[in-house]
Amino acid sequence: MLRVTCAGTLAVLAALLLIAGPSASFAAEGKLKGGPPAAESDPFCVPDGSIEELQKYIEGLKALKPSSSLRPAGAEFRRKQAAAQLAACEKILAAKPTPEQVRMALRTKVAALTALEHLGDSAATAKIEATVEQARQLSPPEPAPPELVREVQFAILEGRSQHLAAMGREQYSQLVSRLAAFLKQGPIDSDAARLAVDLAMAAEEPGKRDLAVATYTTLGKILATSQDEKVASTAATMLGAARRLNLVGKPFVLQGLTLGGRAIDLKKYKGRVVLIDFFATWCGPCREEIPNITKCYDAYRKRGFEVLGVSLDRDRKTIADFLDKEKYPWTVLLDRYEARGTDKSMATYYGLFTIPQMVLVGRDGRVLSLDVRGARLDKALAEQFGPAEK
Repeated sequence: MLRVTCAGTLAVLAALLLIAGPSASFAAEGKLKGGPPAAESDPFCVPDGSIEELQKYIEGLKALKPSSSLRPAGAEFRRKQAAAQLAACEKILAAKPTPEQVRMALRTKVAALTALEHLGDSAATAKIEATVEQARQLSPPEPAPPELVREVQFAILEGRSQHLAAMGREQYSQLVSRLAAFLKQGPIDSDAARLAVDLAMAAEEPGKRDLAVATYTTLGKILATSQDEKVASTAATMLGAARRLNLVGKPFVLQGLTLGGRAIDLKKYKGRVVLIDFFATWCGPCREEIPNITKCYDAYRKRGFEVLGVSLDRDRKTIADFLDKEKYPWTVLLDRYEARGTDKSMATYYGLFTIPQMVLVGRDGRVLSLDVRGARLDKALAEQFGPAEK
């Protein structure tokens, strides 16, 4: 699975169950919109009723939103919302739920407890872990596979991943280790592979890239053991991402053919500073970078600056029509879409999960920077050539 997306439209991790669902008002009279009413004066007073009615009540809770935008009021609202969901789930589990109802209740319970944990409830952490044991007790006896237990374990990992931005290095490393242990137990499906990618991508920022490299490498090697072709493809891209993040100061390898079928040898550009721009015609942020690249190309080309585009488009005609219209003054190569998942594809070799990806290569063929979007490109070129001539 190669998931290349525009950086500007990168899909965000799925929201916690307790805040998912359509937006609705938090009614002043205390009724739930989208579900049966609880107590007239308190929408967070969990009603009695059948499992189906409790499920509707939970769905109604998801649709609520706080009446105030102030942070303390919002935190208190989410605390009550999660507590009500938790209580409703316990009522469902105490009844005689079907296997599907058990799964729904346990996943919602984990999401609610994770929200409470994030809000500072110190008791929630132990309750989250206790949910795994609860799933074991509700799982069918051996030799049936403990699918419910694994589903709850994954829900815990997924819930914790919602709060990566607030994690310190130690917490992040612990979560990676826990996901690695989960993956080794197998089988690895596309959801688990996605979580591995999301976890590694979250560390791709200054000051944490060593964590990202370690995560891509550790989890990528585990995914590579999967017999699933898409998971194995994801593994190859993750290992490529680790290679990309370690590029600065190392030689840049580039393969590809122009629309005319001409191969490019990067060694021929020795002595010149080269920008490698990975892009696609369907990527809005990629197109937004073009005017800035063009400005820098015009300002520094005569002083030794070159640009090489690498198109990740699937369809050859699409990129051909695009280039015929835009008339880029630099050379554009075609990445081999059919080779995705192998090192014959530059997108896989350098682990591109988002584009545009712009790499600046120095006169000696070694990478100068992986972070030259926008004004940073002009600054980097000024460091190489001096200020641009007006």
